[in-house]
Amino acid sequence: MDTQLLWIIYDAAIEDTLSELLDRLEVPGYTRFEGLHGRGGQGRKRNDPIFPGFNNAVLILAPAEQVEPIRRAIRRLQAEYRVRPGVTLIAQAGAELP
Repeated sequence: MDTQLLWIIYDAAIEDTLSELLDRLEVPGYTRFEGLHGRGGQGRKRNDPIFPGFNNAVLILAPAEQVEPIRRAIRRLQAEYRVRPGVTLIAQAGAELP
């Protein structure tokens, strides 16, 4: 089975909405990382008074044919917000299922 490793790094403010979306997409499993600091298109995130907020990340090992539908759904979700939350998607081909 051809699989890809998909990283979704996103503003923690959309945690509940993104989790619901992954459930609707029937993503069979993922690993979530919380409280990440960094800098991206929406600026720095350090969860302090100067750079408030933080990011979370989800790591999914998915069949290759699921990656594009997941990506499109996340971009649609992002577009629903008046101020678009930061979301970065990284797909790595050639990952193996155990």
